[in-house]
Amino acid sequence: MWLIYSHWSFWATIDITKNLLFLSFQTKIQTMKTTKIIYWISTGIICLFSLGAIQMNSQMAIDGANHLLIPRYLGIEVSIGQLIGAVLLIIPAIPARFKEWAYVGYGIMYITALNAHLSVGDAFIPFGIMAVIFFGLLLTSYISFHKLQEAKK
Repeated sequence: MWLIYSHWSFWATIDITKNLLFLSFQTKIQTMKTTKIIYWISTGIICLFSLGAIQMNSQMAIDGANHLLIPRYLGIEVSIGQLIGAVLLIIPAIPARFKEWAYVGYGIMYITALNAHLSVGDAFIPFGIMAVIFFGLLLTSYISFHKLQEAKK
């Protein structure tokens, strides 16, 4: 009788383990789908916001740069950098190293924007909070990008 019991428990254990592995695999697929959705939404919002850099020569952009005491040449450089960064982040075929540098550039830009608004005395809520929100979106995109890169390996 002990042999029958141990034989049954052996196969039951294998069946339970197989089901747990399947559920774990299924959960991992769902997690990767969620991570991919979070990555594309956060990256898409950042890139859509960056498309405003196309208007780098508009009077509103010039007035905004003057208000923040930013030289004209730096405003143009930042706008061109935003457009290049948007292309680097949104195209999937770009190597990860280039995407890393785009994340660095965006991070420096958002921190500098917060610093510039606070330095000239702008209120935090309408102006500084935007830099903080977009920096948070950038971190979300960056973390989910690395999770997706680990899953590929």
